[in-house]
Amino acid sequence: MAKRTAVKARAWFGQQIALLCLLLISAWSVWGAEMVTNGAFSGSTGWTFSTATYDSTTGRSANGSAKLYIAGRNTATAGTVTQSISIPAGSVINAVALYSQLTTNYETAGDNISVDLRYEDATTVNIFSSGELTNSAWTVRNGAGVTLAQNVNQIIITMNTKAGNNTAANASLWVDDLSISYTASNNGTTPGAMTSFGATDKQISIQVAFTGDDDNDNSCVIAYGTTPGNYNFTAPAPVKGAGIYTTTVSGLTPNTPYYFQATFTDPDNVPGTVTGTFSTTPPLSDPLLHNSINLAPNIGRPAAVGVLPVVSMESSPVPPVIIETPVT
Repeated sequence: MAKRTAVKARAWFGQQIALLCLLLISAWSVWGAEMVTNGAFSGSTGWTFSTATYDSTTGRSANGSAKLYIAGRNTATAGTVTQSISIPAGSVINAVALYSQLTTNYETAGDNISVDLRYEDATTVNIFSSGELTNSAWTVRNGAGVTLAQNVNQIIITMNTKAGNNTAANASLWVDDLSISYTASNNGTTPGAMTSFGATDKQISIQVAFTGDDDNDNSCVIAYGTTPGNYNFTAPAPVKGAGIYTTTVSGLTPNTPYYFQATFTDPDNVPGTVTGTFSTTPPLSDPLLHNSINLAPNIGRPAAVGVLPVVSMESSPVPPVIIETPVT
């Protein structure tokens, strides 16, 4: 009995572990990837400080933090902490969270934090604004989601603090545990399969699939030839659809294999090429050899001119002739 109980307990424990793993995977898929490297400030690696400094002795947990300090009557200062990143346009910011702490002996307005993302054209988009801060222990604050209009190359944390109206006034503002969750767009192009349809003896229609290109800036050129590896002719410009390019090549030779190559270009990556081999159908025969008269069976056909029909004697019996002799 005890053995059965132990086995059941182990099975239950295994199920709970599996469920926990599933929940963690699901949560990651919902919230996406982490944008920030070393958001816990475990050392200064990955960060560039300007006026703000790295504080190795103060942190929300055992790690360090970013700190901005000011002292003096009604004095104010601003500092930044930045990190270089590379996030493609079209990506979605799912969640923003950071911890902050403010310590000041004479409170006054002017203490706040913002987090912005720098676009490649040097403009920025704000994803977090703390509003006015007051004396507080470590407190988590959250930002808002946004869809990125351009590629992003930098995270910018801006810290502002101000000392109060006293000669002994000072203020210290800390930031720690920054997290930015995002779902990356798929702007690069991945070529798919090449297929043909509607082939005749003189034309072939080609379709080439692709995935990605969320920012809709790829292009495709389809070339063809009659020998493998030689694509000497360019097909008409293919029409772009949802994940597919289509074109039709005419004026081909009947019953002939043709070798096709589709070359994709995309500013976001180097997608490469995809190839395929497709043949035209055999030539159509002379339609006069296939008209209804020549293909009809002989039964029931009209007789040729100049040929008399044969009449069966059995079908038209001749009546007997009776000759009478007069009596003399």
